[in-house]
Amino acid sequence: MKARINDFINRYDMIHDGDTVVIGVSGGADSVCLLFLLCQISGDKNFNIEVVHVNHMLRPSADYEQEFVRKLTEDLGKRFGHNIIFHAKKADIKTLSHDNGMSTEEMGRKIRYDFMREVLGDRKGVIAVAHHADDRAETMLFNIFRGSSLQGLKGMAPVNGDIIRPLLCFERYEIENYLADMNMSYVTDESNLTDDYTRNKIRHNIIPYVKDNIVSGAVKNMCHLSDMVIKAEDFLSTETKRALDRCTVKQEEKKVSIDTGILLAEHDYIVDRVLYDVLCMVAGKKKDIVSEHIQQIKNILSAPGTRKLDMPYDVRIIKEYDILTVKVKKVGEASEKIPTIDLKMNILEKFNICDIPRGNYTKWFDYDKISTVATVRTRHTGDYLILNLQGDRKSLKDYFINEKIPKDERDKIQLLTDGSHVMWIIGMRMSEYYKVTEDTVRVLEVSYEGTDKGVAF
Repeated sequence: MKARINDFINRYDMIHDGDTVVIGVSGGADSVCLLFLLCQISGDKNFNIEVVHVNHMLRPSADYEQEFVRKLTEDLGKRFGHNIIFHAKKADIKTLSHDNGMSTEEMGRKIRYDFMREVLGDRKGVIAVAHHADDRAETMLFNIFRGSSLQGLKGMAPVNGDIIRPLLCFERYEIENYLADMNMSYVTDESNLTDDYTRNKIRHNIIPYVKDNIVSGAVKNMCHLSDMVIKAEDFLSTETKRALDRCTVKQEEKKVSIDTGILLAEHDYIVDRVLYDVLCMVAGKKKDIVSEHIQQIKNILSAPGTRKLDMPYDVRIIKEYDILTVKVKKVGEASEKIPTIDLKMNILEKFNICDIPRGNYTKWFDYDKISTVATVRTRHTGDYLILNLQGDRKSLKDYFINEKIPKDERDKIQLLTDGSHVMWIIGMRMSEYYKVTEDTVRVLEVSYEGTDKGVAF
């Protein structure tokens, strides 16, 4: 084990001479093994060790675990002749997670990494965490199941900025066997024994089943795949940067302009990555930027005329001729939105069916057929309307095409909708489904002031 972790650390250039290595130690088997092995090799590699423990205050055993790690640090320091500094912090994770709108897992992880970085400070060194090969495989599966991109197949990287994971070369059973051989004790987090968390379900059910019934070396094979994906990602990142350099016309702070002709000459996958990188770079964040946003930008790349889109974090996309500009909106700059119209709505419980309005500006709808809330908006993917009493439906897109409504006008047309069901293309056609009949009990009367060509701004 000592030789293997030493080789793994050297292969990924994790620790250097004179480094301070801050180790997160919970007291569980993985972190105890990491601390023990790094103590063994620290003299040869000439690095200092400091131990960090965060008491999450979630279980009655939390104080015992903190004392266990403190005593373990002291004992290993004496055993290996090191002066290992122990740092402990108590954090009411349950309260903090509630106050910050985060899960206890997310909050605990944030507190741990923040505290380890606080301990390391501006000293030369790294943060060592005890993730192992099974953790890596679990992360890959978790990311696959939730529809991750290629990035998710990386799982956990051996080195990620200031974080190192020296135990990724070992599977869980190897760690537990080694501690037994070394007569090293550890504590067990009882929450890891339940299936309350998604990762535990993967850990206790899926991976054991795969190893026992499909491929015994599944974890090792998945880690090999992760290594290949990391290499592929490194290559693709380089190619993406080169493509971005080729198509960038102008770059300023929080603003990038690119040549759409040069960009579209790239492979479609590289186009996606360039757009994602530019959007994240201008936004300064990655969270909440998803493939749907990239597709929205791609939809306007070849469109004629000027197109504008608003993205998360106040980012605006402007496409003019063959230049696409991605920028942060200036303070006070209005969002590029279609103004809603002023509709008047009344519910009629007494009415005469002979009085149904025939013009374009006032419509009656069977109120009790509305399943959600009648909403005024512009078109969305999946919108449809019912054309006749037989219930035949047509997508809004096909309807606009058949009616020869110009493409650049379609996003401006206002709709009255019930979910994805278009009740009324305002000023034009209404869905047959909502028409008032002899069986109607209540009527929703909707009226507006418009033109004969519908509402287009």
